[in-house]
Amino acid sequence: VVKGDQPKEYLKTTDRLDIPRIDYTNGEPSILLEPSRQNLITYSQDILQWSAFKGTRTANDGISPEGIQNAGSFVENTDNDRHRLNTISISYTSGNTYTLTLFAKIKSGSRLLCINANSAFNARAYFNLVNGSVAGTDSGTANIEAYPNGWYRCSVTGTATSTASAITFFGLEDGASDSGYQGDGTSGHFYYGLQIEAGSYPTSLIHTSGSAVTRSADA
Repeated sequence: VVKGDQPKEYLKTTDRLDIPRIDYTNGEPSILLEPSRQNLITYSQDILQWSAFKGTRTANDGISPEGIQNAGSFVENTDNDRHRLNTISISYTSGNTYTLTLFAKIKSGSRLLCINANSAFNARAYFNLVNGSVAGTDSGTANIEAYPNGWYRCSVTGTATSTASAITFFGLEDGASDSGYQGDGTSGHFYYGLQIEAGSYPTSLIHTSGSAVTRSADA
């Protein structure tokens, strides 16, 4: 039995008991020690659970950083408008800091990735998925981290100024501005591993499939 929406290679129980998690992000293995965090997003992989606006979603369309075909794709249509996906409405607490992270990769074209959590916790930024850079930040802070096979983990962090429920957005942009543009009907991204957590920095992905999941602190 494994967490997530896809089967994994068979691992004998006796090989896994009491073995710490290992982080290979920087190329060198190190023990991964993280605080307890909760992924507030109820579906971290299933793109069909994220409402589409002015574009087409396709589930299981690409190989994710997990190494299996469970990454979704989103391709813009030809309307002159915003082209993006919406998360579910989540309750945020005034004064608390939150971080949204998302794995993204170019499917076609060269559109920027826009992550907009401005109405939720005052964070909005733009990411260049061609060269792996932050193309602009309107509010909060932003970070992009390279992963193998053209994937990037993009994050925005900010602090909520009111206690309320709000929706966050992410999708394609033709420049470092959250505004509408004329879609070409072919440009698109792959997406995987959506996470929103209370905290000032992102932690490793917590898989969810229908409800928020809390990971215990490592010790």
